[in-house]
Amino acid sequence: MSRFLALEWNGNEARAAVASRHGDRALIEQAFVIPLQPAAQADGPSEPDFAKSIAEALGARGISQLDVLTAVGRGSVELRQLQLPAAPDAELPGMVRLRAMLEFNELDEKWLLDFVPIDDASKSNRNVLAAAIAPAVIERIQAVCQRSGLKIQRVLLRSCAAAALLARARIAQPGQVQLLVELFANQADLTAVIDGRVLLPRMVRLSGDVSDSAGLQGLLTEIRLTMAAVQNQFSGRQVASIVLCGRGEADAAIARQIEQSVGTRATLLNPFAGLDLGPQLRQSPPDQPGRFAAVLGMLLTECEQARHAIDFLHPRQAVVPANPRKKWGFVAGVAVLLLLAYLVYGRLAYWSLDNEVRQLETRSAEADSILRAAGSRNLAAANEIANWVDGEVVWLDRLRDLCEDFPSADVATVGHLLLTCQSDRMTGTRSPARTSAGTEMQGRMAIEGWARDNKAVDTMEQSLRAHARRLEGSKTNEDRSLPPYSVKFRTTVQVGQGAKP
Repeated sequence: MSRFLALEWNGNEARAAVASRHGDRALIEQAFVIPLQPAAQADGPSEPDFAKSIAEALGARGISQLDVLTAVGRGSVELRQLQLPAAPDAELPGMVRLRAMLEFNELDEKWLLDFVPIDDASKSNRNVLAAAIAPAVIERIQAVCQRSGLKIQRVLLRSCAAAALLARARIAQPGQVQLLVELFANQADLTAVIDGRVLLPRMVRLSGDVSDSAGLQGLLTEIRLTMAAVQNQFSGRQVASIVLCGRGEADAAIARQIEQSVGTRATLLNPFAGLDLGPQLRQSPPDQPGRFAAVLGMLLTECEQARHAIDFLHPRQAVVPANPRKKWGFVAGVAVLLLLAYLVYGRLAYWSLDNEVRQLETRSAEADSILRAAGSRNLAAANEIANWVDGEVVWLDRLRDLCEDFPSADVATVGHLLLTCQSDRMTGTRSPARTSAGTEMQGRMAIEGWARDNKAVDTMEQSLRAHARRLEGSKTNEDRSLPPYSVKFRTTVQVGQGAKP
């Protein structure tokens, strides 16, 4: 949020207002009159006393450290209406400066000059209202603000600021000339305005207050003179309406007397109407609101971030044509910077990709090592399985061979048969009959049964020993629990892959 202070003064009083910008709207927080009491001097009022009164009034309201907008009246500047050849707006500042040096009486390089176009670029000739202010006037204004603890942001023309407020009221038809009337103590500002642009500003001294007959008659006379000047200077244009700044029955009565005497429609404009006002200002508005038209016009234009019609501290400047060397130099500089940026980016990208490649190579080597180790383990496991399969004892065949070589049932019978198998690598033995893989499976049959007699047992062992690799011994004992058998035997036979038991 930005806040601004608008301040302007004449003779015996200053008018001030504070506004804050909220987005695209302005809130008028305060508006007040500051009585000025200059020291009594033979040569007129003293400016430093103005500063003291202003500083005390602002301090009492807690106003400080704000951007200050000030305005000067018609009596403090030199004005000329200049007619120029047809030219676009961009070329007008230089043309106005050259023409003003011829038209103004005391204008030199130290004077501040600004202007406002009266017509648009489509006309065959361009008419502008040029305003110049002497350095001494600016120095006096700055002295007052500095002694008041203020810093000037802009120095404007009061008539143009009031015209900006009138334009926002939109109470005239396009192309109609209006005469804006602002009343002060023993003074009036008369400004001819068309479509928000100032045609002719005048400041007139009155013999008394307009509430008196003499003061009112003086005002009416000056209004007629201003209307006649507008008609003479602007190709017969006539003032279509008169706008009096004010509020209340007293100001409305003055407007009616102006309309009856001059014969032109007169309306009343309250400068505060339609504005966003702070709570305190809504409750206690100024007693004479018509005197605040210029102050409010300055604030509204600044809050809207629009250009002020005439701003002596920020005048319109001639557009300097672009230097082609600077242009191409700038283009070349940009091209070099882009090339350097591309090279730096490419180098950084190369380093990044190279680092990524090295990381991937390291990870690939680690993965290869893991795969080789896993392959070795898998190969060993596969060999073991293959050896097992190659050297496996086929027990169905061994059992069939056992049945073929075993004595008949009337000689011997088997009560219990236990089959076991293991590799010769596990037993630590070396068998002459090995598989192609170097490992042979060893099988054992533990046989327990009954025989008719010991001779039958011997016959069985001979038969088994003839086909087995080894008979690991037999045990016999007399047992007649299963007639007709009388001997119980226990024997173990070792068999190989292809051996018969």
